[in-house]
Amino acid sequence: MTSRRQETKTAASSRRRQISRRQQERRKQLIALSAIGVFIALIGGIIAYGYATTFVLPPRQMVVQVNDLKYTAGDLVKILRQMQVGAEFAGQPLDLASAPFQVLTSLVDNELLERAAPRLGVTVFPDEIDEEIRSRLLPPVPEGQEVDQAQLEKEFRERYRQYLNTLQLSDSAYKQQVKKDIFRYKATEILGRDVPTVAEQIHLHAISMANDANYEVLKKKFEDGTPFKELAKEFSSDPSLVTDGGDLGWAPRGVLGVQEDLIFGLEVGTLSSPIPQTSGNEPMVFMVSEKAEAREIDPEHRQTLKGRAVQAWLIEERKHYNIKTNFDSDRYYWVVEQIGLSAKNRQN
Repeated sequence: MTSRRQETKTAASSRRRQISRRQQERRKQLIALSAIGVFIALIGGIIAYGYATTFVLPPRQMVVQVNDLKYTAGDLVKILRQMQVGAEFAGQPLDLASAPFQVLTSLVDNELLERAAPRLGVTVFPDEIDEEIRSRLLPPVPEGQEVDQAQLEKEFRERYRQYLNTLQLSDSAYKQQVKKDIFRYKATEILGRDVPTVAEQIHLHAISMANDANYEVLKKKFEDGTPFKELAKEFSSDPSLVTDGGDLGWAPRGVLGVQEDLIFGLEVGTLSSPIPQTSGNEPMVFMVSEKAEAREIDPEHRQTLKGRAVQAWLIEERKHYNIKTNFDSDRYYWVVEQIGLSAKNRQN
């Protein structure tokens, strides 16, 4: 009996040990499975976070706001893509160093101008939009040349279809953009109506100085009687100034920037010292060959003065709106990266 009881105890003890080992193994398996689950969840979270921060969140981030109207980084990318395609269509590169900032400024300016439409008395009609689109896509017909209107209309429609396809825009979306352009032009004409047609002007000449050390040599040659156009060819680092012999033509007050008073104060036939320019451009040496108290302003300069009048109006108008800009270096590089990817996709 004693022997049977011992055998029974031994067997029971062995079963308990086996059960305990199985339970320990199960716990280890559960711990291992939990660790694997946590690791997978962590990897998934990292991937999801990377996807969100790369593809989901950036396009939705506000970059500029006018009162309750917001434009996102995605909106900015869409506009820049269209500009890039348009630039390629015209055979010109898009300057991504400045274009994003110009677009942000234009978005605010155009919104302020549109909101002021009733006050400015500006209206844009559908036929004006259609006519502007035609003028952009069809070459002008030479005067006196007969054209087949049906063929011309067919050619326009095909060009317009291809252009919209290239820009990846709908007809209504493109017409809205053209409407904004016409609106801005009309607003500029209204806000610039007080710009005079006659003003004080100077006949200006310039040399772009890549090396200020050459100034004394330049000055000595000028004082010794070397013609300015020859000096421009010898010293100017700007090819356009070399071609034109440094002649910038007549300039009225209001188009020369912050150094205008200094330049207008030059005596006829004397050189200025090298004058620093904005945007990192090389210093310029100026010479005034003639002055006129009252001279008719050419159309190009008058349009510049009208543009200055609009900018002055916009500066005052901004004071009446809640305008926020949120475009730091991270957003800039993300936007530029998206434009680069778009260009690669089109090439492929």
